[in-house]
Amino acid sequence: MVIRETHEIDPAEVLRVVAGVSAGFDATLTPAERTALEKMSANDGDQGLVYSTAEREQAMEDFEMLAAADSLRILADQIEATIEQREQELYRKCLEAYYVAEELAEDPANAHLVPHVEALRRAHLASYGKPIPARK
Repeated sequence: MVIRETHEIDPAEVLRVVAGVSAGFDATLTPAERTALEKMSANDGDQGLVYSTAEREQAMEDFEMLAAADSLRILADQIEATIEQREQELYRKCLEAYYVAEELAEDPANAHLVPHVEALRRAHLASYGKPIPARK
């Protein structure tokens, strides 16, 4: 028989923690990232629950928990979107560095770069399952 411990979750404490994490996260954002997240939040719509007046107390408890859960979800979505955007930017910069190395490696004076360029090709293929895209 499995005995589960139950813990009371204080929605106000969850919101306090989310606010602190959110403030720290916000401090890492560039103005462009902040604008992108604001647009993302503006497009985020959610349907609410409907309660009768007799269920007022339950409705208030549920509202507090939903607000805490929504705050956590929104923060997680914002962090995920920012990480994805930063990864894409880093990938683009890495490709640019690769293209420069590839170009330099064509000169016999830079033959020492050839093994590095080949290693980058293999690493990209292993990570992404496809060759490095051609330079545009």
